[in-house]
Amino acid sequence: MIPSSADHRGASACEAVRAQTFAACDHELSCDEVAAIDAHLVTCESCRSRVLADATFHRVLRAATALETAPPALHDRILLSLTTRTTVNAPA
Repeated sequence: MIPSSADHRGASACEAVRAQTFAACDHELSCDEVAAIDAHLVTCESCRSRVLADATFHRVLRAATALETAPPALHDRILLSLTTRTTVNAPA
């Protein structure tokens, strides 16, 4: 959670926002956490710029490392192999 400026110096709030940027990009934060970040960004140009840069980096990185999906037959063979391996190695 982002510290309120009434409770902490502005730098603490900025540090908290910057520490959660990538979690926000990955949709790993609660609605309350996102709302707290958004509220901070309304008043902090420095964090707005940083979050925008981090979000752009995150988007470009995801696009550059997009994985190809396996053909359905390969997927099925791998799943069967893992299931068989688990069953064979299961304790009696």
